[in-house]
Amino acid sequence: LPPIAGALTWCRGLLERIKTPMAKIRKLDKSVMESEEARDVIKDYTAFQGQLSDYEREQIEAWGAEMEKSSQAKLKNPLLRSEVDVEFGYPLLYVNFDPLLVRLLREVKYFLLLGFEAPQAALEIYEHAETFRKHMGNLDLVVNVYNWMQAEMLPVERPLLSKQLELLDDVPEAGSSSPGDRKETDLASGYIEGPVAQPFAEPVPVNSAAEEGLGGLGEQLASDAGITDRRASVDSATIQLRPSRFQRDGMIALPALNTHATIAKEGFDGRRNREGGNGAAGPETEETIEKGLAFLSRFQRRDGSWSLQQFAAFDGVSAIDSDTAATGLCLLAFQGAGYNHQQYQYKDLLQRSVDFMLANQQANGDYYIAQGTASNQVARLYGHAIATLAMCEAYGMTQDPRMKDSVQQGLNFIIESQHVERGGWRYTPGREADLSVTGWMMMAVESGKRAGLEIPAETFYGIKNFLDASQNAKKPFMYAYNPYAPSNARQGQGRVPSKTMTSVGLLMRLYNGMDKTNEIAELGALYLGENLPSIRRTKDASLRDTYYWYYATQFMYHMGGEHWKQWNDRLHPLLVNGQEQEGDLAGSWDPRRPVPDRWGPHAGRLYVTTMNLLSLEVHYRHLPLYDNQDAVGENGKAPPSDEMDR
Repeated sequence: LPPIAGALTWCRGLLERIKTPMAKIRKLDKSVMESEEARDVIKDYTAFQGQLSDYEREQIEAWGAEMEKSSQAKLKNPLLRSEVDVEFGYPLLYVNFDPLLVRLLREVKYFLLLGFEAPQAALEIYEHAETFRKHMGNLDLVVNVYNWMQAEMLPVERPLLSKQLELLDDVPEAGSSSPGDRKETDLASGYIEGPVAQPFAEPVPVNSAAEEGLGGLGEQLASDAGITDRRASVDSATIQLRPSRFQRDGMIALPALNTHATIAKEGFDGRRNREGGNGAAGPETEETIEKGLAFLSRFQRRDGSWSLQQFAAFDGVSAIDSDTAATGLCLLAFQGAGYNHQQYQYKDLLQRSVDFMLANQQANGDYYIAQGTASNQVARLYGHAIATLAMCEAYGMTQDPRMKDSVQQGLNFIIESQHVERGGWRYTPGREADLSVTGWMMMAVESGKRAGLEIPAETFYGIKNFLDASQNAKKPFMYAYNPYAPSNARQGQGRVPSKTMTSVGLLMRLYNGMDKTNEIAELGALYLGENLPSIRRTKDASLRDTYYWYYATQFMYHMGGEHWKQWNDRLHPLLVNGQEQEGDLAGSWDPRRPVPDRWGPHAGRLYVTTMNLLSLEVHYRHLPLYDNQDAVGENGKAPPSDEMDR
């Protein structure tokens, strides 16, 4: 930990250590507590508690005063400095980002991660951390190239580049180009040319011997130059001859025809384009997501699966074991970022995972692979729901005909497993119901509906009935886990509404037809706004809860406006700053540190990592609600949303 955050952590830890024995002492008999020795103990405890509080306050105030005094001056320094190298006799460039600012950014990062309150001035600087990081990375590249050129240039070459070198030598002194150095250009839709950006000569035409068409020049101009990625891709409706980049002049055999075009259904367009309705994800979010996916890719098993127990050596054995759920969650994380099993860099990895699902599906459509003891059967319908959701997304993003029947069978198993009277699902097909399993099931059937698969209207009516039963009568914006739970000490708590189940119920209501302008939706958003993400520890438990964050993030994103901003401003730094940065586990989230996640002991590192990635991907992973609410399915079996709301 950095010095200040480390000192505060030590201080808080010491305070917690003395609180526990003191709490036990206070429970002693009254006659003992009134003794002289007890009064001395309480006096010393109170004094020591005050000393720790004073120490913490002094540390923050001293750091804040020093930081505020010097950081603003440091920020005004030029980002590049030039010094004449004694050995070469020529100026070399250096990135001039002060170490004090680096320490400040690191301190604030850990302040937020550990739940400490950072000085406002430090927070204002930290808001620009991603901008600083990008500038430093770009400048490092420029500096390395420039210094290499200065060191390697021959004496006869130097006069040829003297004017260009003079322009570059002036940049560090100025810090940035002045208005008089800039000029508008019509190139590339009109950008600003400064001293460094100005071209040294006219563009040189290049003669190309490539033929038009396949393997040569394209028939249409690309919108961007460079290497295309998933965001630059557009649907292809052409027949592809050989899945290679360039076509060979001569072929030994007939070309392999692939007549299937990868075309996403309308509800999945946001994945491909990475478009977001409430503000697109920024570079810092994109980088965090890519690191997380790289972590998952490193640990995929040979058969295309993942396991919840893969990291037991680091984090301990998880209570739940399900390769079905683990593989489904990883598929969702990759697909949420726009990747699929037919395109882009992870296509082979995802194809293996899709093949794993297809190979292990049972004749009745169930994707769940039985594992562990009888107690592990609680994972059965969870696992199948997550796997079906992932397969529906895979089909919806590609319309791959090879998997359509399998995905429809998986949906049919969900439909047949629904409780006839209650309308929900729980651990065993057709028996009981709770809002947690039902939430996953609804996401699966909703995704299947958007992918163009068949879902009967009765399934959605049943879900609405269970939501009605789970809704609290006095506070209708709140929901309970199991309204049919027995009224006893052990299970009766399931009837009590909670913030976690409220987030599940509210999101389900939106997909079941409730408009976000509805009073219940607005009250629900206000309630979740009062229970923002946190990694604090209370007396009873940790507030870190990726499951709650996953559902609430989706709901608040759909609500938009100030609700979404308030939620995202709290959650985003927790996720970005909490990601492992080094070692074999880089890109993942530790399920037990800095404080235990509520579901970490149950499902482990893989679960926490994939759920956090899905929350970060909400900008483009969500299923659109307000642009095609009447498009329930191509078969027209499900009712319009407004009918269901009534």
